[in-house]
Amino acid sequence: MMGHRILLFDDDYLSMEPLKEAIEDYGYTVVLTAAQEILDQLTVERFDLISVDFMIHPETPALEGEGVIANVHYPGVSWQETGLEFLRRLRRGDYEGIDGQGTARTTPAIILSATADPDETYDAQVIFEKPFALDEVITALETLL
Repeated sequence: MMGHRILLFDDDYLSMEPLKEAIEDYGYTVVLTAAQEILDQLTVERFDLISVDFMIHPETPALEGEGVIANVHYPGVSWQETGLEFLRRLRRGDYEGIDGQGTARTTPAIILSATADPDETYDAQVIFEKPFALDEVITALETLL
């Protein structure tokens, strides 16, 4: 279990912080972000599991101080489907990086989204509707890892 890296791809930093902390309590390394920079990070760092929210607003107020965080945005894609497009590109191998040093297309994915259709698979292993139960998400995470 130790050493696993998890990406929580979500722009609601405040409401996702309890999940991040709960996962870290189990000994995992967790990155909670939807900032544009994560796309480059994915190509040079391997994540072992990714949680995806579908709706990623192009800008999020910074938690401390002033300013905003420029989140991932794909030209021609509505912000309500940014996470879905992110997942498509992950599965296509866009973030594997040179010599596979990045995040693999086969990385397990959990969807945590208020807008996911439970009858769809979205090429993810598990789908949770927000709001979700922390213990259920942790159990799914441990099972996938």
